[in-house]
Amino acid sequence: IVSSADSKYFNLLKELFLSLKQSLILQDYQFAILDTGLNQEELKYFKDNSVLIKKAIWNAEVPKYKILGRNHLKTQVARAFLPDYFPNYNIYIWLDADLWVNDVKSFELYEKGASQNKLTITPQSDRAYYKLANIDWFFGFPKKIKTINYKNMSKSISKSLAQKYAFHSTLNAGAFALSDNQDIWQCFQKNIK
Repeated sequence: IVSSADSKYFNLLKELFLSLKQSLILQDYQFAILDTGLNQEELKYFKDNSVLIKKAIWNAEVPKYKILGRNHLKTQVARAFLPDYFPNYNIYIWLDADLWVNDVKSFELYEKGASQNKLTITPQSDRAYYKLANIDWFFGFPKKIKTINYKNMSKSISKSLAQKYAFHSTLNAGAFALSDNQDIWQCFQKNIK
Protein backbone atom coordinates (compact mmCIF):
# COMPACT_ATOMS: atom_id res chain seq x y z
CA ILE A 1 0.00 0.00 0.00
CA VAL A 2 1.51 3.31 -1.05
CA SER A 3 0.55 6.89 -0.29
CA SER A 4 2.24 10.26 -0.46
CA ALA A 5 2.37 13.54 1.43
CA ASP A 6 4.22 16.67 2.35
CA SER A 7 4.06 18.35 5.76
CA LYS A 8 0.71 19.95 4.98
CA TYR A 9 -0.82 16.48 4.58
CA PHE A 10 1.10 14.75 7.38
CA ASN A 11 -1.90 14.54 9.73
CA LEU A 12 -4.09 13.07 6.99
CA LEU A 13 -1.40 10.56 6.05
CA LYS A 14 -1.05 9.61 9.70
CA GLU A 15 -4.84 9.05 9.93
CA LEU A 16 -4.70 6.81 6.83
CA PHE A 17 -1.84 4.84 8.39
CA LEU A 18 -3.69 4.49 11.70
CA SER A 19 -6.88 3.35 9.93
CA LEU A 20 -4.88 0.62 8.19
CA LYS A 21 -3.22 -0.35 11.45
CA GLN A 22 -6.46 -0.34 13.46
CA SER A 23 -8.27 -2.48 10.87
CA LEU A 24 -5.35 -4.97 11.07
CA ILE A 25 -4.70 -4.60 7.33
CA LEU A 26 -1.03 -3.93 8.06
CA GLN A 27 -0.67 -7.46 9.41
CA ASP A 28 -0.89 -8.63 5.79
CA TYR A 29 0.33 -5.60 3.83
CA GLN A 30 3.35 -3.34 3.91
CA PHE A 31 2.82 0.43 3.97
CA ALA A 32 5.03 2.79 1.99
CA ILE A 33 5.23 6.53 1.43
CA LEU A 34 6.45 8.72 -1.40
CA ASP A 35 7.84 11.73 0.44
CA THR A 36 7.15 15.07 -1.27
CA GLY A 37 8.19 17.29 1.64
CA LEU A 38 7.78 15.70 5.06
CA ASN A 39 10.04 17.13 7.77
CA GLN A 40 12.49 15.05 9.84
CA GLU A 41 10.11 14.63 12.80
CA GLU A 42 7.31 13.43 10.52
CA LEU A 43 9.64 11.03 8.71
CA LYS A 44 10.84 9.70 12.08
CA TYR A 45 7.23 8.91 13.09
CA PHE A 46 6.81 6.69 10.05
CA LYS A 47 10.30 5.16 10.25
CA ASP A 48 9.60 4.27 13.90
CA ASN A 49 6.47 2.46 12.64
CA SER A 50 8.39 0.41 10.03
CA VAL A 51 7.01 2.32 7.04
CA LEU A 52 9.03 2.25 3.82
CA ILE A 53 9.85 5.77 2.62
CA LYS A 54 11.21 6.95 -0.72
CA LYS A 55 11.75 10.51 -1.87
CA ALA A 56 9.49 11.27 -4.84
CA ILE A 57 11.12 12.66 -7.95
CA TRP A 58 9.83 14.01 -11.24
CA ASN A 59 9.81 10.74 -13.20
CA ALA A 60 8.67 12.59 -16.32
CA GLU A 61 9.49 16.01 -17.62
CA VAL A 62 7.07 18.65 -16.37
CA PRO A 63 7.42 22.31 -17.40
CA LYS A 64 8.58 24.54 -14.53
CA TYR A 65 5.68 26.95 -15.09
CA LYS A 66 3.29 24.12 -14.19
CA ILE A 67 5.19 23.21 -11.01
CA LEU A 68 5.75 26.68 -9.50
CA GLY A 69 7.36 25.26 -6.35
CA ARG A 70 4.51 22.82 -5.71
CA ASN A 71 6.61 19.72 -5.07
CA HIS A 72 3.58 17.82 -3.80
CA LEU A 73 2.58 17.54 -7.47
CA LYS A 74 5.37 14.96 -7.88
CA THR A 75 2.78 12.51 -6.61
CA GLN A 76 0.72 12.95 -9.78
CA VAL A 77 3.65 11.67 -11.83
CA ALA A 78 5.43 9.36 -9.38
CA ARG A 79 2.49 7.05 -8.70
CA ALA A 80 2.77 5.77 -12.28
CA PHE A 81 6.26 4.54 -11.36
CA LEU A 82 5.53 2.67 -8.11
CA PRO A 83 7.38 -0.51 -9.20
CA ASP A 84 10.52 1.62 -9.72
CA TYR A 85 10.28 3.02 -6.20
CA PHE A 86 9.23 -0.21 -4.51
CA PRO A 87 10.36 -3.17 -6.68
CA ASN A 88 9.49 -6.83 -6.27
CA TYR A 89 5.89 -6.59 -5.10
CA ASN A 90 3.07 -8.49 -6.82
CA ILE A 91 0.37 -5.90 -6.18
CA TYR A 92 0.49 -2.15 -5.68
CA ILE A 93 -2.40 -0.41 -3.94
CA TRP A 94 -2.40 3.38 -4.07
CA LEU A 95 -4.40 5.33 -1.48
CA ASP A 96 -4.28 9.14 -1.34
CA ALA A 97 -3.34 10.55 2.05
CA ASP A 98 -6.83 12.01 2.56
CA LEU A 99 -8.43 8.55 2.57
CA TRP A 100 -8.95 6.14 5.40
CA VAL A 101 -10.24 2.59 5.52
CA ASN A 102 -13.58 1.91 7.22
CA ASP A 103 -14.41 -1.46 5.69
CA VAL A 104 -11.78 -4.16 5.26
CA LYS A 105 -13.93 -6.18 2.83
CA SER A 106 -14.20 -3.20 0.48
CA PHE A 107 -10.46 -2.65 0.75
CA GLU A 108 -9.80 -6.31 -0.14
CA LEU A 109 -11.58 -5.78 -3.48
CA TYR A 110 -8.56 -3.77 -4.64
CA GLU A 111 -6.27 -6.76 -4.20
CA LYS A 112 -8.84 -9.12 -5.70
CA GLY A 113 -9.13 -7.08 -8.91
CA ALA A 114 -5.41 -6.46 -9.22
CA SER A 115 -4.64 -10.17 -8.71
CA GLN A 116 -6.75 -10.83 -11.84
CA ASN A 117 -4.38 -8.57 -13.78
CA LYS A 118 -6.93 -5.74 -13.90
CA LEU A 119 -6.90 -2.11 -12.90
CA THR A 120 -9.06 -1.84 -9.80
CA ILE A 121 -10.21 1.74 -9.36
CA THR A 122 -12.99 3.59 -7.61
CA PRO A 123 -15.45 5.67 -9.61
CA GLN A 124 -15.91 9.13 -8.22
CA SER A 125 -19.66 8.86 -7.92
CA ASP A 126 -22.28 8.20 -5.32
CA ARG A 127 -26.02 8.59 -4.99
CA ALA A 128 -25.27 11.64 -2.84
CA TYR A 129 -23.58 13.34 -5.82
CA TYR A 130 -26.76 14.68 -7.35
CA LYS A 131 -25.09 17.01 -9.83
CA LEU A 132 -22.33 15.48 -11.94
CA ALA A 133 -22.25 18.21 -14.59
CA ASN A 134 -22.88 21.89 -15.03
CA ILE A 135 -24.40 22.85 -18.35
CA ASP A 136 -25.04 26.35 -19.65
CA TRP A 137 -28.16 26.25 -21.82
CA PHE A 138 -28.97 28.48 -24.77
CA PHE A 139 -32.57 28.25 -26.02
CA GLY A 140 -32.84 24.63 -24.86
CA PHE A 141 -29.49 23.57 -26.33
CA PRO A 142 -26.29 22.98 -24.35
CA LYS A 143 -24.00 25.95 -24.89
CA LYS A 144 -21.22 24.87 -22.51
CA ILE A 145 -20.64 21.50 -20.84
CA LYS A 146 -18.72 21.49 -17.58
CA THR A 147 -17.62 18.06 -16.37
CA ILE A 148 -14.22 16.94 -15.11
CA ASN A 149 -13.87 14.54 -18.05
CA TYR A 150 -14.79 17.13 -20.66
CA LYS A 151 -12.50 19.79 -19.20
CA ASN A 152 -9.44 17.56 -18.83
CA MET A 153 -9.82 15.52 -22.02
CA SER A 154 -10.52 18.52 -24.24
CA LYS A 155 -7.32 20.18 -22.98
CA SER A 156 -5.04 17.14 -22.99
CA ILE A 157 -6.35 14.73 -25.66
CA SER A 158 -9.04 15.95 -28.06
CA LYS A 159 -12.43 17.62 -28.17
CA SER A 160 -14.00 14.60 -29.87
CA LEU A 161 -12.95 12.21 -27.07
CA ALA A 162 -13.99 14.84 -24.53
CA GLN A 163 -17.47 14.92 -26.05
CA LYS A 164 -17.64 11.12 -26.15
CA TYR A 165 -16.69 10.68 -22.48
CA ALA A 166 -18.05 13.93 -21.03
CA PHE A 167 -20.80 12.24 -19.02
CA HIS A 168 -19.01 9.02 -18.09
CA SER A 169 -18.14 8.52 -14.44
CA THR A 170 -14.85 10.03 -13.42
CA LEU A 171 -12.41 7.49 -12.05
CA ASN A 172 -10.74 8.50 -8.81
CA ALA A 173 -6.98 8.29 -9.28
CA GLY A 174 -6.68 8.56 -5.50
CA ALA A 175 -7.59 4.91 -4.92
CA PHE A 176 -6.49 2.14 -7.26
CA ALA A 177 -4.63 -1.16 -7.44
CA LEU A 178 -2.52 -2.81 -10.13
CA SER A 179 -0.53 -6.01 -10.36
CA ASP A 180 3.15 -5.92 -11.26
CA ASN A 181 2.28 -6.47 -14.95
CA GLN A 182 4.91 -4.44 -16.81
CA ASP A 183 2.64 -3.86 -19.84
CA ILE A 184 0.06 -2.09 -17.66
CA TRP A 185 2.67 0.02 -15.88
CA GLN A 186 4.37 0.95 -19.16
CA CYS A 187 1.04 2.10 -20.59
CA PHE A 188 0.37 4.13 -17.43
CA GLN A 189 3.84 5.69 -17.63
CA LYS A 190 3.47 6.46 -21.34
CA ASN A 191 0.21 8.29 -20.66
CA ILE A 192 1.77 10.27 -17.83
CA LYS A 193 4.72 11.27 -20.00
